[in-house]
Amino acid sequence: MASPRGLLEAAFADHRRGDRARAARKYRQVLRAQPGNPDALYLFGMLCLEEGKAEEAARSLERAVAAAAKAGRAVDPGWRLALGSARQRLGEHERALAEFDAV
Repeated sequence: MASPRGLLEAAFADHRRGDRARAARKYRQVLRAQPGNPDALYLFGMLCLEEGKAEEAARSLERAVAAAAKAGRAVDPGWRLALGSARQRLGEHERALAEFDAV
């Protein structure tokens, strides 16, 4: 079985190729092994956003931001922009603006 890192890399490669179903399965496998993996949470959230699943995207992206901060990593501004976009799609305009302002 591939390591979570190897599986995440494979998922991202599938994602870039447009094989979203395969990528989603692999992202979920990584998240089962490492529920607080910020990169897997972010990438899965982006995939959900691309598929129009704004609620699932927002949950995953919010967890990604929190997990990165918990790990002592600077939160990439793009992550907050993506979370803001998910919030905007959900009609949560004030929460979206808060994410955009945090950039």
